[in-house]
Amino acid sequence: MKKQAVYLETSFINRLADPLKRDPLIRHEQIDSREWWRDFRNHYALITSRATIDECSQYPNERLIRLRRRYLAKTS
Repeated sequence: MKKQAVYLETSFINRLADPLKRDPLIRHEQIDSREWWRDFRNHYALITSRATIDECSQYPNERLIRLRRRYLAKTS
């Protein structure tokens, strides 16, 4: 059976890769995103666009760039 596709956009990847923020709303979104990633990513065919990959590569922090690439690599 073919898996349903889920599109991962830039803000979702950022929520996964960024260090936890102090702002409660953003922190909650980060935790929810990480829980979804842990629990459900294997249930779907994950896809993204070249634009998302390019956007995630524009951050100056090399550690965050590596984390974003790692998450995006799991979509291919």
